[in-house]
Amino acid sequence: MIARLYQSQDAEALDKLLGVPQSGDVRLAYDRIAVLDSSRGPVGCLVWRPGGIVHELRVGNGLGQKRRADLLVQFGIRDAVSRAYCLHEAIFITDSERMANYAKELGAIEQTGKRVFSLEVRK
Repeated sequence: MIARLYQSQDAEALDKLLGVPQSGDVRLAYDRIAVLDSSRGPVGCLVWRPGGIVHELRVGNGLGQKRRADLLVQFGIRDAVSRAYCLHEAIFITDSERMANYAKELGAIEQTGKRVFSLEVRK
């Protein structure tokens, strides 16, 4: 499996990952979209907005969930720091307990309120 940027031929797979009708808030004109590609096509996605706001991380079910999430997050960090964004922090917004636990495992710190995590982005 390899993480890479979204391409137009990934549209159908992305729709399936996010749910149809789309339950996520993905905007092709604004977001950076990474997909985790396997021999059977995209099996995960990470959607973030320049500014470091992560609002979609979909990796499906099964034993490889954490591995898929790790590959996508590592790709997102590399993409963010390789550009002129000068990002030093990412913000995870979630109402999912599983995503909250994953953000904590990454080292993110829960902010005042509920389910908002900031993560220091390092090269």
